[in-house]
Order: sequence, then C-alpha cells, then structure tokens
Amino acid sequence: MPNPAELSYRKAFVAYNPNSNEIKVGPLLRENDVDWSEPYMFTVGGCYDSTRTAKGAEVIVHVLRDFMVLVARDGVDVTAAYREFSKISEFRLTFPEDMPEATQ
Repeated sequence: MPNPAELSYRKAFVAYNPNSNEIKVGPLLRENDVDWSEPYMFTVGGCYDSTRTAKGAEVIVHVLRDFMVLVARDGVDVTAAYREFSKISEFRLTFPEDMPEATQ
C-alpha cells in the first residue's frame, strides 16, 4: 500500500456501507489483487472515470462531494468517514494549517 500521504483521490478506492461506521479507503484494485471491498455495498473515488480523469481543483471538488454524500445522504458515521478520508492527500489539503493532519 502506498504511503497515505501520497494517496491521491484519483487513485483511491473508497468502499462503505450506508448508515454505519463501516468505511475503508485504499488504493485502486489491480489485476490479481484480493478484492477487500466485497463486504461493502457502495464505492466512490478513483474507481469512476470522472474522478480518475479529474485534474487540479476538480479532484478536491470530487473528494469533498463524495465525503458529503457518504455522511449526509448515506448516513456513514462522520468520525469514521473523516478518519478514512484523511488518508487522501486532496482531502487533507482542505484542512486549516493548524490541524496536525493538514498537508503542508
């Protein structure tokens, strides 16, 4: 698994179950990888062309939109979603500088 500080949303795979705290962020699956997403109902992230081909600020829009969808629409626990999405470099770019997790 790549260094979490280097995990771009374009190359991230987010799998989750609605109305739960069950969410996982990892790198996109490649051929012959074990599919760890099997226990999850939904996915977002780089597994979709629109995210994988986004550039610059578009990537930040995608990551923030998907975070809001998981939390507000699908009822994923906000703390669990925050913990996992913090593995994504573009998500951390949106943090205030005084947060320890912020990307410098």
